[in-house]
Amino acid sequence: MTLSVAVATKNSMLAALATLCNSGTIVLYAGTPPATADTALASDTVIDTLSFQATAFPAPSAGSMTANVIAQVNAVASGLVSFYRAFTSGAATIEQGVVGQSASGGTSSFSGSSMTVVTPPTAGGYIIGSTQVVTATGVPAGTTIVSLTSGVANTAGAVYLLSGAVTTESTEAVSAGWGDLQMLSTTVTAGGPINVSSFVKSM
Repeated sequence: MTLSVAVATKNSMLAALATLCNSGTIVLYAGTPPATADTALASDTVIDTLSFQATAFPAPSAGSMTANVIAQVNAVASGLVSFYRAFTSGAATIEQGVVGQSASGGTSSFSGSSMTVVTPPTAGGYIIGSTQVVTATGVPAGTTIVSLTSGVANTAGAVYLLSGAVTTESTEAVSAGWGDLQMLSTTVTAGGPINVSSFVKSM
């Protein structure tokens, strides 16, 4: 028999999490996410620190809650944001999660190390030299986008050379929005704005 948790219980658990987040922070990192939230950080780059509001989340409903508006900040370093850690106002670690880009929505077909864009992403696009930490913008996790071999970048029909964990003869589709925390763009330049489009917690 599969465990089933009552919605009221889910809401209570989320409410406890929300309380921990009040006036806390979210630190964005570039690099390989540590194994767990308790694992010490290594050479990961801090891209910037965001702040939760004094009331980080409204009361959960139906086992879900979305953070109140998180103010824009300007990045202190450049990089591809791959994960975050949330901290209490007293700097205790709450959780670690994957950072994604909202409204990706791209589809691509693969054959060996070649990828042909069917429908380009609506945000972010394909970035030469980037390695996917999780499946994003239609490219399998672990794949590096090496170069544009033909066509116009980020348009239908563009062909890219890939390396790494490439899927053969298949089609990848990405739903709009992936990751635990979603940003308008995960590729950040020092001094540039960082906007969180949504931070949803659900059970």
